[in-house]
Amino acid sequence: MGGAVRNAMREGRASTLGAAPGPTIPPAWSAKVNQTNYINGVKQTTIVPVDHTVLVSNSLSKRTASFSPSKFAWAPQAFVGTPSEFMNFTQLFTEDTMDFILNGQKLDGSVYKGKYFDYFSWLAVAKDGGPATFNGTACRKWTFSSAIAHAAFELLVTAAGGTPVFLSMNTSWAGPGGGFYLQQIVFHEFRSDESLLPHVWDGYNQTDYTHPAPCPKPSGPLAVDTEIFVFHPKNEFNLTQQDVGDATGDVFFVCVDVLTNQATAIDHHYAWISSWTLHHNAQLGQYQNCNGYPPTCLGAENFLVGHEAAQGLAPHGGQCQANPLTGEWWSLPAGGRCAQGETPEGGKCTWSATRKKTIDSKCLLDLHGFKEACAAGGRAPFAAASKIFTQALAEDDVAKGGCPPLNVSSASSELHLSS
Repeated sequence: MGGAVRNAMREGRASTLGAAPGPTIPPAWSAKVNQTNYINGVKQTTIVPVDHTVLVSNSLSKRTASFSPSKFAWAPQAFVGTPSEFMNFTQLFTEDTMDFILNGQKLDGSVYKGKYFDYFSWLAVAKDGGPATFNGTACRKWTFSSAIAHAAFELLVTAAGGTPVFLSMNTSWAGPGGGFYLQQIVFHEFRSDESLLPHVWDGYNQTDYTHPAPCPKPSGPLAVDTEIFVFHPKNEFNLTQQDVGDATGDVFFVCVDVLTNQATAIDHHYAWISSWTLHHNAQLGQYQNCNGYPPTCLGAENFLVGHEAAQGLAPHGGQCQANPLTGEWWSLPAGGRCAQGETPEGGKCTWSATRKKTIDSKCLLDLHGFKEACAAGGRAPFAAASKIFTQALAEDDVAKGGCPPLNVSSASSELHLSS
């Protein structure tokens, strides 16, 4: 988006010399907004609906932040009415970085290569589009389009005071994966200062994101065995940079997937469920939030196995505590994966995994009433659904609540790097 804006401005300045300037937006501002994004005409949705977002931006310091609090409908009953019921998501953009804070976890977002851009810089070369009306409010329209930058922008401001009301930014890109990206923003409570998020940049230190603190080293053995589960696409057995859970944590994930019809989402195509034995360092690090095949991960911890409460519903994501009501999630970083012949006890790696069983998720979802148990439970820890899930992986006989193991390649039974 930022590159499109800069290219559009270069073209616009060359073609609008002497034109009347657009409305003046203060360098520092904040607003409550509702954002809607489209990719190739398809509206983008999230599992957890976002009621509103708070934006703050400062063109002098070249920093923008957004904060989105979302009430998680499936949080444990004990969390209702407390901060742990919410998934709080903050994005921070500087000239050089893009960072995230998810329920207190500071996550390096450099993998997405986002940087600060000025929402309104293009107004310097905008055209007066005349009067307009938005939701009954008399407005003035300002527009700019650029064939070179493949971008089109439109802003509606109040006719009386020039306050932003509605912004549309449409850009396109060529090459593999190319298409059209449209972002529409409705502004509420627009202020000429950063007072809606006054402390969002307090104490900001990029090192906190690039070098996240691990949990204290526990007493006892250096490495432990943990039973883990993962819902995954067919024949995808590489756990590197994937996120896994205990039974309660994975059921939380699967139930939400089922209840929101996300199991066939564009980057998932989940079809199988596998159980594994994970042999890993007892000391845990920051959870890497990974999605997709191949995965894209938020977070800079690339050696220690990461840990959090399922869905991150705990202070600081629940990284260094037990989370029985939500269940546990772990992330398995590429830099910690053990090569053949290595073990976490040797100090050069932090995890290896041996697959125990893989089942077709249709057996769990369609034959044993799992979907109905998720709906009936309504909230974590989804006790009835967890019981069905555990039995399906532990037992092979369908008549006894089990699911038969799939006959998959024995080469997938152990996860080590080849030497």
